[in-house]
Amino acid sequence: RTHSPLDSWGYLAPSSRLLAAELKDAGYQTACIGKWHLGDQSECLPNTKGFDLFHGFLGDMMDDYFDHRRAGINYMRRNLREVDPKGHATDVFTDWAVDYIATNRGDASEPFFLYLAYNAPHTPIQPPKDWLAKVRKREPGMDPARSRLVALIEHLDFGIGRVVDAIGAAGIADETLILFSSDNGGQLGVGANNGSLRGGKQDMYEGGIRVPQAAVWPGYIAPGSTTDLVTLSMDLFATCCAVAGVTVGDEVDG
Repeated sequence: RTHSPLDSWGYLAPSSRLLAAELKDAGYQTACIGKWHLGDQSECLPNTKGFDLFHGFLGDMMDDYFDHRRAGINYMRRNLREVDPKGHATDVFTDWAVDYIATNRGDASEPFFLYLAYNAPHTPIQPPKDWLAKVRKREPGMDPARSRLVALIEHLDFGIGRVVDAIGAAGIADETLILFSSDNGGQLGVGANNGSLRGGKQDMYEGGIRVPQAAVWPGYIAPGSTTDLVTLSMDLFATCCAVAGVTVGDEVDG
């Protein structure tokens, strides 16, 4: 397929060096599971950019969470091979992440880095029926559009819980740093609520770009603690390298 600029798939410059490449060179196994959205040219693919394993969706967004197609085309891949999994995309990505963690139990001689990028709660707002029923039963007066978004997010939260449980089951919870964040604020037109912040997704006001982040690291971060420190997503590159004891050769903006 020939892409137009309207597809907004992105293109990673061949000279770009991702966090995965830094950690791979330091002895880490590296995996990208979920949405890629950084180009589908051979020089842009995850396996070219430092990931040992790619199990996910190459494109920008699926038209349907259950059939995983974009404009009728399947962009689901395991490395370079086309795959056609069944089920809701959130469950698919969770299953793949749990399987990866169970297979790579964090042997001290070969730790792993997992980048897990869900597409939820991106439009279309398409939660599983049972999760929507739970929300509507709990809060029958909720606006129908918001109830769908809440259900999609709660389903996502459940998936994240399964991934955290898998880390515990692998016996590596005490030596694993978990970082969770969103790439933007809630989309107001589909029922999001960004509280007192002005605007939402696609705005440059705080409602569009200021998001919470959670970090879990036993022995280093006190459970239940909070901070008002403002950071940028690009800071994670330098932070993760520092945690792994990796010295970055080139200056990075973070």
